[in-house]
Amino acid sequence: MRSKRSIGTRLLIIAGSFVVVWGVTQVANQKNEAVPDVDTLATALVPRTSAAAVPTSAPPPLPPGFPSMDRPPPKIEVPEGQPQPIATKFGLTYDIPADWRNFSTGVAGWNGHSESVTYSAVGLFGDDHCPESGYAQLAMSGATGRRGMDAATAAVDEADKIQRSLTEPEAPDVRFHRTAPTEVRIHGRSAIRITLSVTGLPREVDCDPPEARYDIVATPALATANVMLLVIDSSLGLPESLDETVTDQIISTLRPS
Repeated sequence: MRSKRSIGTRLLIIAGSFVVVWGVTQVANQKNEAVPDVDTLATALVPRTSAAAVPTSAPPPLPPGFPSMDRPPPKIEVPEGQPQPIATKFGLTYDIPADWRNFSTGVAGWNGHSESVTYSAVGLFGDDHCPESGYAQLAMSGATGRRGMDAATAAVDEADKIQRSLTEPEAPDVRFHRTAPTEVRIHGRSAIRITLSVTGLPREVDCDPPEARYDIVATPALATANVMLLVIDSSLGLPESLDETVTDQIISTLRPS
């Protein structure tokens, strides 16, 4: 999704009429049914010239009778100017502000040096703020899941994955700092929150962000996986950068669908 931050291949997929930006390849106007799920995209995006960053194995099966969905539910329409609910395939819903772009049935992510990151149930803010950077955006929200691990382990695992995706030999000035996993309660449900801060991002044009922040919230899922992760990716150091209070507000809306 972010060509400069991820220092890798760009990807933008929107259900319905959707566009894939993969190197210089573009595919448009495919049917909604053709949109791949997150796991399919993550497998396809791993660079073929690099070994996997960590050993991979099939996730454990869900308990018998546990509900599961291949992709998020249909978009929820609301009056203009109202917060926009995004229902995920994990049985949880969150709201994005009225001025964000709602791609609730879309999938988005980025391909780093040796790790790809993909999310479903996507919201975007300021995705046209920097035409010189293609599809770079000021903020993105999205959901993913984990099987066979608790929320604390899943939050750390996601932070590790994002950090690996942004680690690039050709960008030695990139630095990472993360907070310790912190237990929070959201709508009466237990969750784990980690914030991963990134500095020293390479800039090719003035509107490229010099810093970024990834707010990661993991909580027990109600469908599809044992744990759902809500991730908010924010560009920092720009006049239009997202205020941290907006991130907190989005996280505070996470609730059962």
